[in-house]
Amino acid sequence: MKTSETTGKIAPALIKAQAEMLPLIKDSKNPFFKSKYADLHAVTEACYPALQANGIAVIQSPESNGTDGLNIKTRLMHSSGEFIETDCAIPPAGQDPQKYGSAVTYGRRYGLQSAVGLAPTDDDGESAMARSSAPAQAKKTPPAKPAGPPLDKVIASIEAQENLSDLEAKMEKANTTSHKGDKKLEAAYKQQRNKQNYECNYRIIRNKRTNRRNP
Repeated sequence: MKTSETTGKIAPALIKAQAEMLPLIKDSKNPFFKSKYADLHAVTEACYPALQANGIAVIQSPESNGTDGLNIKTRLMHSSGEFIETDCAIPPAGQDPQKYGSAVTYGRRYGLQSAVGLAPTDDDGESAMARSSAPAQAKKTPPAKPAGPPLDKVIASIEAQENLSDLEAKMEKANTTSHKGDKKLEAAYKQQRNKQNYECNYRIIRNKRTNRRNP
């Protein structure tokens, strides 16, 4: 916050203006949170008449903060030349003009409320706080898979299979138990599968050679 060198005139004028300000009317709906809030027009309607009656003008301007975001400067300027200035930081709004305009309006609303001391029940702000402070719901733990036979017996059964179809069936059944993902089980399966593939290829080559000898 910045102020002029002296605030002896603006301070009592602001105190008097705050006592004369109207209550905020929440006349806008937030479709995302299904709630109401006081928009910028409502904020100005609540505070401008009292400020102006006490010689205080409001000047607001957006400025880049150097990180793609915005600072909305709100200056309360008294007829004496004294002033009080506050900043309201706004996250980056991107290159979309509509989003930029919405961000500026949002910043002006909060900046003005902060500068003059208005504290309405702001639904979109409260909803954000409610989301951050609400206790996290416990994640549902998926039901545990059945333990199945001991791992060493499952591996022995895998190693005993003599054809690929039976091997795949055994491995598929093992994956329905708590042994799924076990490194030893997967290693045994891969070794047996490679062995079956090798034997299958060997039989094919041997049969081809036999056929050539016996046309």
